[in-house]
Amino acid sequence: MTWGVGRAGLTRRRAAIGVRRMKILIVDHEKVSRANLADKLAAHGHELATVADGQEALDRLQTEAFDVVFTDAKVPKVDGIDLLRWVKQSGGSDTHVVMMSSNGSIPVAVQAVKLGAHDFIKKPVPTDKLRALLAEISQQRGGVDAANLAPTASQRADVQRTIIGDSPAMDRVRRMIRIAAQTDANVLIHGETGVGKDLVASVIHRQSHRSDGPYVKVGCTLLPPSLIESELYGHEEGSFTGADQYRRGRFELAEGGTIYLDDVDDISLDQQAKLLRVIEEKVFERVGGNRPIRANVRVIASTKLNLLDKVREGTFRQDLYYRLDVLRLRITPLRARLEDIPALTEHLLRRIARGQPCHFEAHGLDVLSRHNWPGNVRELYHTLERAWLIGGGTISAELLESDLESSQADEVEDVFHDLRPDPVRAVEGGGFKAAIDFAEKQLLIEALRSSGGNKTAAANSLGMKPSTFRDKLAKHGLS
Repeated sequence: MTWGVGRAGLTRRRAAIGVRRMKILIVDHEKVSRANLADKLAAHGHELATVADGQEALDRLQTEAFDVVFTDAKVPKVDGIDLLRWVKQSGGSDTHVVMMSSNGSIPVAVQAVKLGAHDFIKKPVPTDKLRALLAEISQQRGGVDAANLAPTASQRADVQRTIIGDSPAMDRVRRMIRIAAQTDANVLIHGETGVGKDLVASVIHRQSHRSDGPYVKVGCTLLPPSLIESELYGHEEGSFTGADQYRRGRFELAEGGTIYLDDVDDISLDQQAKLLRVIEEKVFERVGGNRPIRANVRVIASTKLNLLDKVREGTFRQDLYYRLDVLRLRITPLRARLEDIPALTEHLLRRIARGQPCHFEAHGLDVLSRHNWPGNVRELYHTLERAWLIGGGTISAELLESDLESSQADEVEDVFHDLRPDPVRAVEGGGFKAAIDFAEKQLLIEALRSSGGNKTAAANSLGMKPSTFRDKLAKHGLS
């Protein structure tokens, strides 16, 4: 919806202080609900205004400045979603909008968060939840002054120095980092192994207003299902065998900062439900405990898979996906941005040589640009490091070419040496089904070999979805 009206004063200058009195607008068509929320907010010393529909809210917002707007999603005349959209499109990034609903509709919650709502809460709002929410908003308004949202020269230099590449794809990554750093919205980073997801997550934290807080990385693949709950949320003494003392979890350690969930797709379904609760309600309990612990934590997650495929397969919760995928940052594989190789090579060689002599033959770039880079930037780094060590500081085109050819041949041979099935043994006594299984397994192996072990490329070559390809690999014991 487009609003053909002017606007005065929605964004106003304010002091960068901590918890303070705020001016709040409540938009709710239910009189009792509106009055109850107003009483709770007034008890905390805030300045209140209440209206019964979205048009009244618009009239107030055009002439007055509000720190926070609490609006029901289904108010008459102009609903909460359109009101939120108007606030954010009319220069109201300085105004925090909290969406409310009696039924907690997930699609509406997802839409609200994507449009920039600070939170989506279910009515009636518990007093402790309201108190914590207001404290968080007050802290953010004190710590992220609108005047400071534009990146400083040092911040721009940091991003430019850290995120290497001149391609349009890397320009988009830098732009998304700047956007992500200006908000507390959850971020989902997508990219193949070795593209630099960890690096991007750390830069977002470093550029954000939470940079003074902790940055806690959780490698979800490395945590067995039996331990992940304790690792994420901590445990109380005696809560299970071996728990001889209480332990703080990663969310508690990240309080006031950022938690980075690497390979979030590896979290089991039952633990996904608990993670969703922490993200939605910003509260958790330690294993074996019953005391709610507030989670003032910004969540960044990464995956090398298509999470929507996992949602369709039933192995990843749709509601969790939409909570994580508020800001999406996709990192293009190196083979699709070969123009970045010169800048990356120069940057990586400086890291490798660390001031020692290093001579790189110009024709070496031609060799590097012809390679497919299934391991992406990580593979490029190790290739250059190996060549620098072997060449004694001199990296020739011949050395690179020989190294890449031998490495690829060795890798493919190591992976597939024991995978060649015996056709006679495979079908002997098995009939038609055994023959079909044998042919399918051969196709999978050949596709993997041709792609140098890159499963996504192998799946594409067979016209399969990556998820289907992985299932077939597991079926034949090739995963």
